Amino acid sequence: MQTSPKQRLTLPDEPQVLFWLKGGLYLGSVLCYLFFFTSQWALGSALLSAGLALASLKKLEYKLSLKGLILVSGLSTVLGLSLSLLFEYFSFWSIWFGAPNILRLSEMLFFGGLSFGSVFLLRVLGRRSRLGSGVEALVICNSVVQLFATHRLGQVHEPRFFSDWVIVNGNHTVQWWLTLFGVGIVAIALLTFSRVRRTLHLVWAGAVIALLLITLYWFSGLGHKVKAVQPLTLGGAGSGQSDSNDKSEGEGGGNGGGGGQGDSAQNSPQNRPPTPVAVAVFHDDYAPEQGILYFRQQALSYFDGVKLVADSAQKFDGDVLTRFPNQKGDRALATQSPENHLEVSTSMYLIDEHPTPPALTHALEIKPLANPAPQRFVKAYAVRSLVPAVPLSRYVGRKSVPNSWSEAQRTHYLATHEQDPRYITLAEEIVRELPSRLSADPIQRAIAVKRYLEQEGYYTLKVKHRSSKDPAASFLFGDLRGYCVHFAHSAVHLLRSQGIAARVALGYAVDARTRSNSSAVLITGDRAHAWPEIHIEGVGWVTFDIYPEQSDEQSSRAMSQSLESLFGEMARKQLDRGLKRGSPFPWHSLAWNTLYLILILIALGYMITAWRMIRLRLVPIELRGRLDFTLTLDRLAGAGLSREYGESREAYALRMQSWAPGFDQMTQAHLAWALGNPQHKTERAKLVIQQAKAVRQAYARQSRGRWILAILNPFSWLFSR
Repeated sequence: MQTSPKQRLTLPDEPQVLFWLKGGLYLGSVLCYLFFFTSQWALGSALLSAGLALASLKKLEYKLSLKGLILVSGLSTVLGLSLSLLFEYFSFWSIWFGAPNILRLSEMLFFGGLSFGSVFLLRVLGRRSRLGSGVEALVICNSVVQLFATHRLGQVHEPRFFSDWVIVNGNHTVQWWLTLFGVGIVAIALLTFSRVRRTLHLVWAGAVIALLLITLYWFSGLGHKVKAVQPLTLGGAGSGQSDSNDKSEGEGGGNGGGGGQGDSAQNSPQNRPPTPVAVAVFHDDYAPEQGILYFRQQALSYFDGVKLVADSAQKFDGDVLTRFPNQKGDRALATQSPENHLEVSTSMYLIDEHPTPPALTHALEIKPLANPAPQRFVKAYAVRSLVPAVPLSRYVGRKSVPNSWSEAQRTHYLATHEQDPRYITLAEEIVRELPSRLSADPIQRAIAVKRYLEQEGYYTLKVKHRSSKDPAASFLFGDLRGYCVHFAHSAVHLLRSQGIAARVALGYAVDARTRSNSSAVLITGDRAHAWPEIHIEGVGWVTFDIYPEQSDEQSSRAMSQSLESLFGEMARKQLDRGLKRGSPFPWHSLAWNTLYLILILIALGYMITAWRMIRLRLVPIELRGRLDFTLTLDRLAGAGLSREYGESREAYALRMQSWAPGFDQMTQAHLAWALGNPQHKTERAKLVIQQAKAVRQAYARQSRGRWILAILNPFSWLFSR
């Protein structure tokens, strides 16, 4: 069924470049819509079908009416869905070809037919009406919007591939990138909605949009990278600084954050935003039993007669990696049983300096990594760790100290306050409550000590025990008020008095819910922590943390709800470290640079105008018929007298007679030059040149004001048709 061009299209036809550019956008939209919801087979089928739909439209749109094209779209969709149901709901296909293959084929047919019909219909409507173009733009933009919709709804780790890339490699926050993508999608929508007849106009439209994006990116301050700053030494990261200046508590409590709250001597973590200190990217799935991810930095196992400190002689705790890796990496002493653990690989990116490398316990090996963003991260390294795979309750009946240990090891990990009988007395009172059949079991005794501290202890940052030579004794035999350092040290001394090998671990304890479905975990300074570890024969060192039931500290929000604000705080903290912060939005800079952009665009416009005049002298005379005619159209368009859509050249020439006498004769001469016998092109070109010059002179004499406006207009060429 053949239709006339006027019936076939209500808008000017698109250039080939624009058609296939929009086709590429459609393929991207299909990818965004289906990437997380289908198999790779179905996704490939959908992309292939979308490409076939575009190619089919180019072949059929001149042969079928609008109703026929819509019918093709509907039939292709129904065919794909019908075949999908046919293969899925009749079991004999599965018997012949196998159920997995039939299900895969059914999915491919379903999404292939849906993709073909949808793309075909949308492109038909987009090429027939402005409303259809608007629907196209809406569908394309929505494909990207829905990809990031879960991020907007509070799941700021989604989409996983995007957030992970930003956290590890980006120079800006997730919100910054989302803003840039949003502006880009608006630009794509404008380009999709555009209706141009010439490829050159499309190029210029794309160039203008690109310049606007570059302006937004650079001149609004968004494009400037965070300057390199001297990172703050985190008091709670094992730097030797605690939350107090008391030497005994700083060393005995370790070096690891004084209460597990970083530099919280004056203010609790709830009084100030947490400071990001590291990012851990998981390469394996891992869900800890207690819901806490422990990143260990150091172990305190040597008893100096008063408190527990790190083993300066480095004879023990060889399983704890305390040095950053060189080119060859570093391996820990093998103490953990592989049968009771799972191997997990992580990549660590430190935002602040640390004296020892935080690593997911129990680290087996650490290797250096190339720093993807030196202006953001101070160090990067890969860690291979063993994590618990068996619940603690399964170890009941095992000994703590193995027979293979040397006497020096036994003494090192069991040394405690022999001169202070209160420790062993309290421990005996605690385990006395156990049933007689359980009292001899080391694990049951350890659990009893843990439960006592959890039930009787009170977690608070307000009590520091600074005045005591032995902060653990002041806490344990006083009011049982303190923070994680006091709980950890007290637990280790009570456990050792019961013959259970124990030590204090320092590092970070992060709520595993912050990871959610993302592979990246942001570690903040307020997660610095100290916890006990006990040794179990045939297993190795086991995390044995204390969770007090009473506390005056408010629970922090889940990281998945506050990750966005934490990234913003990260940027602000780094900019605040000795750098002067400007106004919230650089209006003054934006105004000036907008002016610069306008001047650049005007200069480009004049350059193009000049080139359209200069080229008249550079081409043979037989080719100037079109160029002189075009120059006259530029002059008229510069004064606002361009040809309207759907208006023929003859009708336009008659309408312009009152403004430019002789324009109709020049139009006829141009048509004769363009469509006449090629042998007479030179003579007809001379006639066009002569008449075009006469028209421009007549136009200048009759309407001098509009003529001057046309000369000054740098974009007259953009509107000439």
